[in-house]
Amino acid sequence: MNDSIGLYLNDIGKVALLTAEDERELSKAIEAGREAAQKLEAGERGAALRRDLRLAA
Repeated sequence: MNDSIGLYLNDIGKVALLTAEDERELSKAIEAGREAAQKLEAGERGAALRRDLRLAA
């Protein structure tokens, strides 16, 4: 195996994987961000958008 590939595989093996709950939380945050971006593009403003942006943060 190429040394750089071996180093890469060794390094990524040291990083903890996401738990199922972490994946669900990340998915919710991504979706909230996408919805907020769509609302901004549509020109929407107000309390609901601020709430969505806080949820996405």
